[in-house]
Amino acid sequence: METLNKILDLPVIIQGALGSFLFWLLYESCKRFFLVASKFVAKHNRRMRHEVLVYERMQAIAMTSGDPNDRFHMILGCIYCGLSHAIKGLIYICFGLVTRDLLGPMSLIAYGFSIVYFYRAYGAVALEFNSGKSNDDYEKRIKEIDAEIAILKQGV
Repeated sequence: METLNKILDLPVIIQGALGSFLFWLLYESCKRFFLVASKFVAKHNRRMRHEVLVYERMQAIAMTSGDPNDRFHMILGCIYCGLSHAIKGLIYICFGLVTRDLLGPMSLIAYGFSIVYFYRAYGAVALEFNSGKSNDDYEKRIKEIDAEIAILKQGV
C-alpha cells in the first residue's frame, strides 16, 4: 500500500511512463511464455505443429518471393489464418462476458482461451520485414519446413 501511495505522489508523466513500461513488460513476458508453450505443445501435437509450420512457410515465401502476386497471396493467407484465430478469441471473450453472471470467476477460463487464440493469431501474421535475414536463409528454412511437413504426413 505504501508503494502505491509513493507512485501516486509522482508526477503524471512519470506515472504514465511507469504504466507503459509495466504494460510492455507484461506483454513481452506473455509473448515469450506463449512462444515457449506453443513450441512445447507443437512438439507433442502433430496438428498444431503442422499448422505452425504452414504459417512459417507462408511467411518465408512472402519474404523471398520476387513475384508481387505470390507475395500478396502469401501475406493474404497469413492474414486470413490470423483472422480466423482472432475471431475464435473474440468468440471466447463474448462467451466469458455472457457467462460472467452465471459462472462468476469460472468465466475467466474463457478469457484465458481468448488470449491463447490471440497469440496464435499473432503467430500467424508475424511477418519479419526487417529481420536482416537473406533470401538464402529463408529458402533454406522453406526446404527444412517442407521436409518436416513430409515427415509429419508420413506419420499420420
